[in-house]
Amino acid sequence: MELKTFSLPNMLKIMAISILLCFGLTITANAAKDKHGREIKAPQNKHRTSTNKWKPWDKRYYGANASNVNYLKKIKSPATRSKGQPVNALYKEECSACHFLYQPWLLPARSWELIMLDNEEHFGEDLSLEDDTVKEILNYLEANSTENTMVRKRWARKILRDLPPTPPESIRDVPYIKRKHRKLFKRNVFERSSINSFSNCVACHETAPKGNYDEDNVKIPKK
Repeated sequence: MELKTFSLPNMLKIMAISILLCFGLTITANAAKDKHGREIKAPQNKHRTSTNKWKPWDKRYYGANASNVNYLKKIKSPATRSKGQPVNALYKEECSACHFLYQPWLLPARSWELIMLDNEEHFGEDLSLEDDTVKEILNYLEANSTENTMVRKRWARKILRDLPPTPPESIRDVPYIKRKHRKLFKRNVFERSSINSFSNCVACHETAPKGNYDEDNVKIPKK
């Protein structure tokens, strides 16, 4: 049997390819192990917030505090949800007379329930609402709350990720909202006469009535 011989150029090519393959395998092997020889696994994103896979009622959706948050309520019926529709007329009539009309997605459903069912002690005021009125307003607020909203989902997700173990009893108690205003607290901005309160959103957020709280639309009064 006659053995096949290779020319010198072909031999050099084969040697070069072999060296490159060995070098590549060595780099791959070293990259997959640490200095102690243990296998290195690819990092996983534990706080994924994509709604394509995880839904707002899935605890993984909320990040670090997920195991402590168990009061969120998913509204099954979308009948009272609104996307670009006018707010509930009764809610607007009863609540906008005294203060800015807060969007339902600023609080989870359980928080709205605590506020509405205790309307006789509503931040120092006795609303004395009829049971039917409370029921209709609460249905609207729960159906469009933070975990159920069909609008402003980007902000709602941020609020949900930072919720405390117990439901906030006011928008002022929402950790994400408090953190976004921490520098203003240090400067005593809310004590200015034109603002007077942390709950007076429209004093600085010009587009707050439209549900837009972008920093681009913020103008802080000097006095």
